[in-house]
Amino acid sequence: MTAIMHVVLVAFAPDATATQRDGIRDALRRLPETVPGILDLAEGPSVSPEGLEDGFDFGFTMRFASPADRDAYLAHPDHQRFGGSLGALAARIAVFDLAVR
Repeated sequence: MTAIMHVVLVAFAPDATATQRDGIRDALRRLPETVPGILDLAEGPSVSPEGLEDGFDFGFTMRFASPADRDAYLAHPDHQRFGGSLGALAARIAVFDLAVR
């Protein structure tokens, strides 16, 4: 079975406050507690010395055991709420899913 790495990059809107950003990070960290199928989560700002972030200032990855687990996450009400909150604070979001072994 092929696992899925769900990669999300976020460029926060200029008016997103530090408190709002911290709230998003807290909500994101709680998702594995309430949404089945998330095997692991990594999140934070870029630490790359290359400077190729193209305006994205925050990112996270989630690993799922299967495409079906990822699909269930996408439809889960807690993900839907989180996505709405994140979208309200973001100027741009990129999502890229990889098949991994």
